[in-house]
Amino acid sequence: MSARDDILADLRAAGDAVVGDATPEELLAKYDAARRAEVLREAAEVVASPVPPIEAGPRTERERGRMEAVAELRRMADAVEGGDDDA
Repeated sequence: MSARDDILADLRAAGDAVVGDATPEELLAKYDAARRAEVLREAAEVVASPVPPIEAGPRTERERGRMEAVAELRRMADAVEGGDDDA
């Protein structure tokens, strides 16, 4: 059994103790999306960390490529938070 299956089983066992009208599957999907978005944002920060601020002067081609990757990771995080499962 995977960790996701374990969490889902615990949510189902909680029954009425679960807050709100969401089903266990909906709660888990919401958690999954939030966690994926968080990981994407953390990855964006790691990719951006070696790139100096724009005020430091013109960026190299490699730095521009890294910042394009950062923008894409952030776009993916926004899409996941917005409910786009394809991101």
